[in-house]
Amino acid sequence: MKPIWFIHRGGAVSGPLTSVEVDRRIGAGTIEPDTLIWARGSNEWTPASQWKELQTKIESAEAFSNGRVWYCDTGSGQPAGPLTQSELVHHLKGHTRLDAISLWGTGLARWMPLFEIPEVMDLIGISRRENPRAPLLGQAAITSAGSSIPAQVLSTLTVSVGGFGVKQAGLMTIGDRVQIALKSNDLPSVIHATGKVIYVSRSGEAGIGFIDLSAEAHSILFDHIRRFHENDSTTATAA
Repeated sequence: MKPIWFIHRGGAVSGPLTSVEVDRRIGAGTIEPDTLIWARGSNEWTPASQWKELQTKIESAEAFSNGRVWYCDTGSGQPAGPLTQSELVHHLKGHTRLDAISLWGTGLARWMPLFEIPEVMDLIGISRRENPRAPLLGQAAITSAGSSIPAQVLSTLTVSVGGFGVKQAGLMTIGDRVQIALKSNDLPSVIHATGKVIYVSRSGEAGIGFIDLSAEAHSILFDHIRRFHENDSTTATAA
């Protein structure tokens, strides 16, 4: 499946666009180098000046994903493999220290932490299919529950009705319960919720799952996400 693109410019999101349409608009100058662009398979909004590299990365990952041969190191230093996609999923089931797992597969330039490979996260049930995600250009003020330490203010990556991702979250620990204030110009109001740190990758990205999300906040996030999945039958319901 070819990537579908969205544009963030002047505080407004437009799309979906095909790769051909993006290429034509960049050539015509209507998409400028500092305009932000996103497609499923990317972790965050990216300047259009990097669009070609991002397009190649996403399309290459899609081409390799079904037939990719995997090797998996669960922290023992003795990788398992070669593994098919289904064998990899079976191998990972039951592991609780997912943050310690590194993977390499054909077509990848290097060993990567599990949490930096969205296609595998989907397969083992950290699922973007159950809870579709969308990019979120904003900030999250995060405070450990019961702590008097000032909130960490971190840049957001993507969001779903089940949780969200942030970067530069090296001070977080898996399992921490946190208070959240999620703010973005793309949302009509600040989202306040309680959450739990699900993972922290070696590169400093973290995933936080919502524990207590109000119906109003759920509706706000659903409306934001729906803009990026209007033609996708997997979009979460608003219930």
